[in-house]
Amino acid sequence: MKKNLLKLLAILAAVTVLPLACNKPAPEPEPEPEPGPEVPECQELALKIAPAGEDITCEITATDAWTVETDENYKWISCSPKSGDATESTTLTFTASANDSGRERSATFYVMQGTNTIYEIFISQSKLEIPLGAGDYEFLKAVVDGKMLGDDTPVVEDWYSFDAESFSGTGIDLTNKDGLWYVVQIDGTPFVNLPEKLELTEIEVIRLNNQTGLTGVLFPTVWNTPKLQVIALSHTKMTGVIPEGFAASPVLNQIYFDDTDFYGALPHNWASKCLEVVLLGSTSNTNNAGDDPYANDTECPYLGYIVPASLDVILNSERVAQTDKTQMKVGGVKEGHWLGFEEGWGQTRYELFDENAVKGDTKTWSDWRLLIGKAEKDPDVWAWYFSNMGYTDFRLSIPKKMLVWDQTVADAFTKAAKIAHDSRNPIDMTAFGKEPEVVPDDDIQSGNVVNVDEAFWN
Repeated sequence: MKKNLLKLLAILAAVTVLPLACNKPAPEPEPEPEPGPEVPECQELALKIAPAGEDITCEITATDAWTVETDENYKWISCSPKSGDATESTTLTFTASANDSGRERSATFYVMQGTNTIYEIFISQSKLEIPLGAGDYEFLKAVVDGKMLGDDTPVVEDWYSFDAESFSGTGIDLTNKDGLWYVVQIDGTPFVNLPEKLELTEIEVIRLNNQTGLTGVLFPTVWNTPKLQVIALSHTKMTGVIPEGFAASPVLNQIYFDDTDFYGALPHNWASKCLEVVLLGSTSNTNNAGDDPYANDTECPYLGYIVPASLDVILNSERVAQTDKTQMKVGGVKEGHWLGFEEGWGQTRYELFDENAVKGDTKTWSDWRLLIGKAEKDPDVWAWYFSNMGYTDFRLSIPKKMLVWDQTVADAFTKAAKIAHDSRNPIDMTAFGKEPEVVPDDDIQSGNVVNVDEAFWN
């Protein structure tokens, strides 16, 4: 009975509380947020800045506070201002330095309104172009950086605004062609060294006779001079191998290398068809007697192997090089380093000996010093015309053999010539099939040579 009473009291208590809970007032509804400013759609802009650097601008519109952000902290370009409030028009200014990086570069700026990108601005800048032909710039920069004119070397701090006046008075003459500067002449320039590369596509004349500051200086190994007509290095005592690129100069017509110290085999790819003068030696060194056959020999004593057929010199022409004297002189007292001539040498350009030539007729013969020969047994066979190729008395001379060119042998000769040159020892020509003694040999393939000396003209 007692338990039932307790249950009844518990039920009555629950009934009493329930109405109280149901009478609690409902919470006030949350007010809806005020609508914010509309976020503009993202716009993409592309701008270009001049290679020399400049300020450029663009206009932006923002409906709320904005900031400018970037992917990285650019050092070559900046933006101002970098932040602002809502605006119908704000001018952003981008300031860039000159692009001397050697490549095109770019930067991207983002205008942010809150977390939203409203502008993506891409800015590019091409590289500064140097107003020089590529090879000319490389050459002149090497001259300046290496102080190759000694105390006379110009100072060029800004190659991007280069002016030919920088080299005024140095003997390096330039011309402007289609907005670029090119070297057209080197005349009397006081070089004390030369760059390894000489790629001057517009140069016509190199005249450095008697520039003794070049003594022992190596000839450039890379050579590209398609318009070179005259080169004169006489009495400079330059040295090194004459490179293939030099021989490939197509309009070269005069070469003066006497009193120099070049060594090795001549290039095999002589391209010029207008050569009038080739002086790789002179008549001053005519005696190879004594214990040291190289003593006092300054006429390319280590140059040799075979005279290439492509070294096609025009002799006895109507040309006026050296006051109407066409010449070919190879070597000094060491003609023993020449094995002879490549097959075909002289057979396309040279005339037959003219027994009826008249004294003073320079249209027929332009240089009496030519050693003129003909084949006695067959007057129709081509004759030899060459000047001072050998000793001046013509008793000992370069062998007049027709041989096959072998580039492998030529390379081996150049290697042996460099070793001999550096040690100032004779080249061992027996390794190249040469007899130890120089034996007079006036035979042309079909007969003996008839020499015509100075008396012929008197």
